This record gives sequence, structure tokens and C-alpha cells, in this order.
Amino acid sequence: MGTFQNKNKPEASPAEIKHAGQFAAALVALIKAVNLYPKGHQTLLQVTEKFSGQLKETLSQRQLATFRIFENSLFVNNVLLPIDKISGLKEFVETMQNRYVRQIIFYPATTITDISALVDMLAALPEKISIAGGACAVLAQTGKKNIKIIEYYSQRNIEVDQERLLDLTSSAIFRFLIDDSVLELNTNDTCFLYELLKESKLIYALIKIAAQYIIRDSKNPLNEPMLISKILSKITRAVLSIDISEEIEMKTILKDILDIFEDKEIFDFVFFNIDSEIVSYSDSIAYVAARLNMPQIAEFSISNIVSFENLSQGMSISKTVLTRLFCERKDFLDFLTILKQALQKTPLTESKKQTILNEICSAIAPGTSLEDDVELALGNISESDMSDISSGLKLLKSVHLEKTALKRSVLDFDLERTHATILQTLISTEKDPELFKKMLELLNQHIQALLEKKSFARVKIFFNFFLQQTRKESLLPPAHKQDILKILGSFHADLLEQLIIAGLEELSFEKAQEYINDLLELFKEKLFSLLIKLYTHAEKLPQSAVVKDIIIQYYSTHLVRFPFDVKKEASANILRVIDLLQKIKKDEILPILWEILSHEDTIIIQRALKTIALKNSQPALALLIKAIQHPNQHLRLAAIEYLSQFKSDQVSAILSAIVRAENGMGEDQNMNLQLRQTALSALAEVDGLAAKALCLQILQKKRFFIIPVEKQPLRLFARKQLEMLKK
Repeated sequence: MGTFQNKNKPEASPAEIKHAGQFAAALVALIKAVNLYPKGHQTLLQVTEKFSGQLKETLSQRQLATFRIFENSLFVNNVLLPIDKISGLKEFVETMQNRYVRQIIFYPATTITDISALVDMLAALPEKISIAGGACAVLAQTGKKNIKIIEYYSQRNIEVDQERLLDLTSSAIFRFLIDDSVLELNTNDTCFLYELLKESKLIYALIKIAAQYIIRDSKNPLNEPMLISKILSKITRAVLSIDISEEIEMKTILKDILDIFEDKEIFDFVFFNIDSEIVSYSDSIAYVAARLNMPQIAEFSISNIVSFENLSQGMSISKTVLTRLFCERKDFLDFLTILKQALQKTPLTESKKQTILNEICSAIAPGTSLEDDVELALGNISESDMSDISSGLKLLKSVHLEKTALKRSVLDFDLERTHATILQTLISTEKDPELFKKMLELLNQHIQALLEKKSFARVKIFFNFFLQQTRKESLLPPAHKQDILKILGSFHADLLEQLIIAGLEELSFEKAQEYINDLLELFKEKLFSLLIKLYTHAEKLPQSAVVKDIIIQYYSTHLVRFPFDVKKEASANILRVIDLLQKIKKDEILPILWEILSHEDTIIIQRALKTIALKNSQPALALLIKAIQHPNQHLRLAAIEYLSQFKSDQVSAILSAIVRAENGMGEDQNMNLQLRQTALSALAEVDGLAAKALCLQILQKKRFFIIPVEKQPLRLFARKQLEMLKK
């Protein structure tokens, strides 16, 4: 089976790069012309015809003509262009990105009217496109179908329309999913399939129906999870075959689909396809390990093992699955304890239970004290050993016993099921302050030794216990609590990060909230900074909604600086920061948003400015006014447009001044015109009378009585505004 990768393209020749560059330059020139000339102008018609001619020439040699953005690079017909060396291309890439357009596909039947509809959309302001539902929606409203827009992937996990689902079962796409003889889709159907993938619930339902349809064929030897894997493989290969999706995007799409699976379904998907290409490609093993807890995995494993007529076959697959889910030996040993408990609840004979347990245990590679570790993890440690360890811990006044007993219990064994009892015996009930400190110090030494071994799971047991002892309901004397707090306060940020993630993975939503709030009360600003870092930097942070809510609540009552430079952070991280700031009502977050305006990513800047505007306060207004002087011209345009949300004489005066500034706002005439036009539109919403007066002034003001003072584009724009104001 081939790999899920876009086909490698040979390096383009100088002639191909030149031709692709000329083709791109023609489209850039057309977009500029639309901004400069009114519809029907002779120059605009000439530029449109020139691009149309180059498009026809391109399509005479290939099935499709494409413009594709990947990160900040531009590919024209799969030829990478040097955007810094060709005039206008860098701005064109920004234009595409600001409108969330990742790809433009021209089909052979493309006409001049199709091209005009596309360029009108690209020339529109990003905010207007967003309000209209996005670039695809804007283009679809024109009825033009010979040009395809591919937007940046955004999951639409909406409820399934049953009638639409039924229609799809009669489509070419469904036949492609169920029929092994249909090896590929045509380009139109592949693009349609890509759009369907964004609706993860719909595509999940369609895949399930396809699998059941195939199962009805008695000749089919595959079960549902195996068929789903096969169908997903087919979908992935089809979408990647024509370069409408990038590798990283396709993996995100697959994860969104897997999110819809029930817990047992996702486990079975991995279990019955453990060595398949799609499981590896979609990182499903890591996904299952993060999503399911150990009791679920134990229950599902046993269920699948006993479903095989040949028990040894089921155990063989299960060993492979479990060793990949639990790569760390310690995790595997922890799992064995839970597996044994799950086996005890089944109606299997004792002989079969022991056979399954022994077979799974055999998957552990030989190592130091393997027999002891397995025996201990399975709960078979002898009562005499347990008694010796507990007795030794209780006799801490004996130097010999305290060293050997603690070393054996804390470092050499995983006595997790007796830790709580032992610690309560030693710490919770100890009255003598000096002895308490001695025990605490000794335990802390062993915790530090565990940290050196990076045994965070075992440290967490002590950490959670200490955390419980600091709570109000704890019966420990205040002095004892302070001693514990000193130890907790010495835990460095990296350890706290591991403990937070471990806690979030294992706890329910409510328990996770309680856990983090306890930590926040204990570590305050130190932990808040860490939570900010985790939320903005961790790609797969468990219970991220809990962390987000707590950050918002804490920041609403505490002024804390962010622990990194927002101007230099990666775009994905800053998007999460902006998402947080949108939920915080206080104006104190405005300086952070202003700092973000210095970021190099245009989309980030636009989002930050919009968040400032949505605050709708006097400090927010002050920043919008300040943004009018920002060096980024597109940001200035957006700032002027957002001023329309603030109805005041001050805003009216500022907008009027911008409209009157004939040469003082933009770095070139075209930008100056856009700034003045935007200001005039905003003024019409803020102060209709002032806008009407300005429109009349622009239209009537003449030099030498007959020569208009203002240039034609502004006069045409003012006339349209005046007509709208009179309605």
C-alpha cells in the first residue's frame, strides 16, 4: 500500500517559474485594477482580458489552473514562486490569507464573468467577506461554478441533516466508498468530498452507512472497524491526490472525524487495524492513549479478546495494541493491575483468566526485578512483606529501619495502593513537631530522587496527598501545614507542568476545576503564568476548557502579565491568547492586545484589533484612534472601519478629518483613497448629516469652477454614499 503523501513534484524549470510568475502577476494586476477603476472602464476590461487570455493558454496545457497558499508561500500550478522577488505577490498572499482563501482552482470552462466575480470578492474588505459567510459563500452567491475556492480548514461539527445524508448515499462519492472497482473520483467530486470532510458528524454517519452496506455482502470478510479504516484510507488518498489539502490539514480532519467515534468504536478502530497505514498516519494510537482511561482499555481489550473463536489470536493482537498504548514499562505495569481487576468481573473460568493474564504479562521485556515488579503490580505481594514495610515506616526513630524501609517502599516498589494509609499513619497523625519535620524531610528526599528518575506518576501520589493536607478540612496543625507548604513551594515549574497535565488527564471536569483551583490558591501567580503557557503552547492539553475557564476567572480579578512576548510568539499560540482575551471584560487587557498589533502575522493583527473594538469602551476607542497612525496600512483601514461602532462628536471629527486629508494618510495614492473611502463609509454610520455634507463638498468643490478638485474614484464613491444617505 502506498503512503498518504502528496506526489513529489520535480523542481520547476526557469521557464516554468517565469510563466507561472507572469500568470500570477496578471491576476495581481487585475485585483489592483478593480480597486482603481469602476466597472466597465476600458483599462479594467483590458486587464481582465489579458488575464483571461493567459488563463486559457494555461488551461490548454493542463486540466486545472491553481493558486495555492502553504504557510507564507505561493504555488501557481504547483510551481513555487519567489514572492519577495516578484512585485505584488507578497501583498497578494496577504490578501488571500486575510480572506481565509487557501486555494483558487480555475476549471476549463472559466469565463470573463467568472473571473470578475472572483476578483470582486478578493477586492472586498475581509470583514465584509466574513460577515457574508466566507469567501466560498460570497462566490457561491454569484452563481459562478467554474472557479473553486478552498478555504483554510475549519471544522463544522453540526447536526446531521438526514435528508442530505440520504441524498449522499446515491452519489458518486458513496459508490467510491463502497465499491473496490471505483479507484478514483473526478476532480469536481473530490473537491466536493473535501468540503464534506469539514462536517465531521456528517462524514462519520456516511462512513458508518458505507461500512454497513458492505457488511451486508456475505462475501466480505472484514468487520466494521476494518472497513472504516479502509474507507478512511480511500478518502485520504483521494483528497491528497489533487493537492487540495496539505498533510497537516488532512491529519487535523481525520482527528476531527475520530472525535465523533464512541469510546468503544475508537478503541476497536485501533485494535483491529493496529498495523494499518491509516492508524499510523492519523496518530490514532496516541489519540486513544490520551482519550481513554486504563479501566476502559482493560474492559475493551478483554471484550475483543473473547470475541475471537481462537483465543490465542485475540491475545496476540491485544499484546501488540497494549504494548503500543503503554510504551513505558511502568505504565504497562500499572495497567496490568487494572486488567486483572477487569478480568475478575468477567464470567470466564479461572483458567482462562490466568491464561489471558499470563499471555499479556509476557509482552513485558525482561528487566531488573521484573518478577517482583509484575507480582507487585498485580497485587500479589505477600502480606509479610507489606507488614515489614509498614512496621518499618512506623519505627522511624530507628535509623536503620527508616533508611531501608523508606527506600524500599518509595523507590524500589510501587506501593500505590498503600501509600495513603502509610502517609496518614506517618504524617496525618503525628503530633511531635520535630519528628513530623524529620519524616517530611526524609520523604521529600525520596521525592527528589524520584524526580531525578522522571517518575512523575509516582511523585503525583505524594503531591496530591500533600495538597489534601493543606486544605481547610485537614486536621493537621497550622505549623505542620506550613512545613508541607514549604515543600510544595519548592516544586519547580517543569514539575508543576507535569503534575497539572497528569491531573487533568485523570479527573472529571468538576474534579479538574477543583484540582486546578487548589493549586492556584497555593501557587498563585507562579501557577497562573504556567497555566497561560500550557494553554497557549500545548497542542493536546487535556481538559483545556477547564484551564481556559480558570484563566479567565483569575485574570478578571488579578492583573498578571503574560509570561512571554506576544509580539514574537507563534501565530497559533497568539490565536489562543486572543481567544482568552475576548472572554475577559476588563479594559486592563487592552495593552496586551495593543502589543499583539506589533506581530508579523496580518491575520493575528486583524483579530487583535477586532477584539479591541469589541470592548466598546473609552480606552478601546483611544487605541483605535491610535491605530489610525499604525505603520500597517491594512490595520489602519480596519481601525477606521471599527470607529463606526463609536457614536460621538470626537469620532465624527476624526473621520471627517481623514476624509478631507487629500494626501496625508496613505503612503501611496491608492491607499490614501482607500483610507478616505473607508472613513467616509464609517462617518455615514456615525453622523449621517456630517457625511452628507462631506459628500456634497467632494462633488461640488471645483478648481477654476470647472475642474474637479477630487479624483474621479473618490467622487464616484461619494456619489454612491450620498444616494444611500438620501434613502
